[in-house]
Amino acid sequence: MAEIALRDYIQQIEKMIEEEAFQEAGAHLKHILKHFPKHLDSYRSMAQVLLERNRFLDAGDLFQRVLSVEPDDFLSHLG
Repeated sequence: MAEIALRDYIQQIEKMIEEEAFQEAGAHLKHILKHFPKHLDSYRSMAQVLLERNRFLDAGDLFQRVLSVEPDDFLSHLG
């Protein structure tokens, strides 16, 4: 199994989101959250994926989770 820094992995996933590969990005984010259930960047990115897939309530729930930990998070407020 290849090893990659979590920060680099998230950057690759963000590129997938930019390229509208939402299903693939979501699968990678689920993998990260399975192993790191408190990783805020993953929650934020997953919320973005859900928002792009028109799953507004689920996206809102995840953005709210991020805001409960980081109340000044601009992207979550925007979402």
